Amino acid sequence: MKSMVYAKVQNGKKECVSFGKKVCGDKCFSKSIVILLMLCMLVPLLTGCPQFSEKDAILDGNAKYCLSHSGLFGSSEKYAIVFSAIWDGDETNTTFEFKDVFQDRNVTQWGGGASGFQIETDSGYYYYDQGNNGPRIYKKVADGPDVDVAGIDDSVTQKTIVFTIKVGKYIKELHTSLQGYLIIPDGDSFIMYTTYYNVVCDEENTVFYAKDGKLYYRSNDTLVTKFDYAADHEV
Repeated sequence: MKSMVYAKVQNGKKECVSFGKKVCGDKCFSKSIVILLMLCMLVPLLTGCPQFSEKDAILDGNAKYCLSHSGLFGSSEKYAIVFSAIWDGDETNTTFEFKDVFQDRNVTQWGGGASGFQIETDSGYYYYDQGNNGPRIYKKVADGPDVDVAGIDDSVTQKTIVFTIKVGKYIKELHTSLQGYLIIPDGDSFIMYTTYYNVVCDEENTVFYAKDGKLYYRSNDTLVTKFDYAADHEV
């Protein structure tokens, strides 16, 4: 079925068309584009698609959580997510276990919207990028562009660390990719950890299960490939 109103170019001129009939010219064409853009922005609000961000996050213990919000015509389901984990830099404190229930809502996923779950530090979230100017360290900024803070040189200490992380009882979705580096400030420089993971899972979780430090889907016993597992390395 054809759309009721759409835009096209006819003989070099922009026209708006309704059910195959021309209804207006250039001015209407421009207005139609504006309306389409506004609709694209309104869809998440009307349908209840979650758009979690740093400003919504609530710090509780060693993690930040967000609460779901529903659009005008969206689902009324109320749930919480683990937005990120906070590591204090203590190399003897490497286990993360999150709440199953946060503010009377089941915690059903890690990360959400454009924000994937990550481990950050008390000083924020830093990451490594191989840009045009060589390898650099950047700091994630919630309401602005990320900040280029340092280059990778001999002053940056290289280490390896293994985190044990637990998937909770009600978790259904994992929006994350825990692979690569964790970077923390160290005086005037940084420590750059190569991170590996030992994953455990609540036995009552109906979507995932863990075995020998790795996470699997219950439905088909396939490996969840969102982690760089310690079991695959000599650490």
